Amino acid sequence: MPAGPKTARLQAQETVQGHLETRNPTRSAFRAQVRFNQEMAALVFPATSLKQPLPNADPSMHQKLQQHIEEAERVCSHDAADELRRQLCKSVLDEKCSATTMARRLSVHRRTLKRRLRSEGTDFQTIADEMRSAVARHMLADTELPLAHIAAALDFSEPAAFTHAFRRWSGGVPPSVWRAQRSVRQLSS
Repeated sequence: MPAGPKTARLQAQETVQGHLETRNPTRSAFRAQVRFNQEMAALVFPATSLKQPLPNADPSMHQKLQQHIEEAERVCSHDAADELRRQLCKSVLDEKCSATTMARRLSVHRRTLKRRLRSEGTDFQTIADEMRSAVARHMLADTELPLAHIAAALDFSEPAAFTHAFRRWSGGVPPSVWRAQRSVRQLSS
């Protein structure tokens, strides 16, 4: 048999889902352990699989795409608030998101970040609250995690602190009521 190009076959070891609705089709589709109702959705592959070369990779196309991305990044204006939102979106569930930590990730001093955000008419806490609110709404709508788990994932000291913050974000609606209203709307549509 002639030696041909090595083909990579990736198979997930684990699949993490947010919804409970499609357990059996999901398990058969991924042929891997599936955990439902988690804080995030993810596919978990062994590191060795991710290091395998792609069988149909095109190095020249990769270089062209990389140049296109770099050009797009130069043309697009990146304000500090948008950059902070992107960083917070990546890390709001993974680590404590302080202004100092986020400034370090953006490769600026905390005071520089503060000054840039102020010049754009906002501040770190406002943007951090926006992101936590968005993630909280997602977790309430797309999972059945208890409020205590959502509060812990978003780094609140206790569920009552989360409930207080959520009421502030949603105009006074507690998270349990918001989730119930969302469920009723989804059932009626």
